[in-house]
Amino acid sequence: DGLFNLTEVEDALLGNHSYLAIAVLDDLLAACQSQGTTPVVLSGANVDISAGCAALALWDGRMNKDSVAAHLFREFAFAFNRVPQWVNPFDPEQPATTPNTLDANATTMAQFAQAIANVQAAGLALDAPLGDVQFVERSLPNGQASGVKIPWAGAHNVEGGFNVFSNRSNNGTLLPRHSYSTLDGTMLSADAEGYHITYGSSWMMVVNFTADGPVAKGLLSYSQSDVAGSDHYLDQTMLYSEQPQLRPLRFTESDIEANKILELNVSNAPATE
Repeated sequence: DGLFNLTEVEDALLGNHSYLAIAVLDDLLAACQSQGTTPVVLSGANVDISAGCAALALWDGRMNKDSVAAHLFREFAFAFNRVPQWVNPFDPEQPATTPNTLDANATTMAQFAQAIANVQAAGLALDAPLGDVQFVERSLPNGQASGVKIPWAGAHNVEGGFNVFSNRSNNGTLLPRHSYSTLDGTMLSADAEGYHITYGSSWMMVVNFTADGPVAKGLLSYSQSDVAGSDHYLDQTMLYSEQPQLRPLRFTESDIEANKILELNVSNAPATE
């Protein structure tokens, strides 16, 4: 009908598609399958990319927890982003349709070989589900890692994602914040055995303005409280982890009253000595 409803907007936000995958995945798979077991030269070494190619063929093109080999494509995207190989580069006269068509040359194959090398250097399986290698982990009060890794879905800018997450050690949303060292040119960490998410889609909201008033859903992905042990320390974080989803936002007086958990009366009376 030319319009968007609430569900369609939520699906667009949380579908975790990769724009780069839409543009290059089929061509990348065709190229690596054609390469077979013939080694690719990477920094003077011969690399067999066939196992990586077989893993990538299992990927569904999304960055969901159960998306197998999504991390392998992300590592390719980091290498590709530095030296993009397009048959048709970006044309400002055709901004909606360019760049397009992967140039499956030796540079592209070396970029895929680098992705394989990164995943293996981090000690990860090439065909691991994203939820096994991408996680949120809160810090202990002393700033050390808690050891509790919460599986996390979501994309990154580099693979053309809309629901974007990353790791920033200087992000002050939640403190204290521990961090892991990362491999060169990527946010993948061998110490963390994956991607330690500390930044990204935080307050998410979709709203439909109806004749009866706003109908909305939203989520604060890092949850509302920074007090360990609070009911609201991890509640929305866990809701997102279980399955990327938003929660209803209460707007009408009756809806607010039915879902109220606490009421505070604040007085503006002057303080007395």
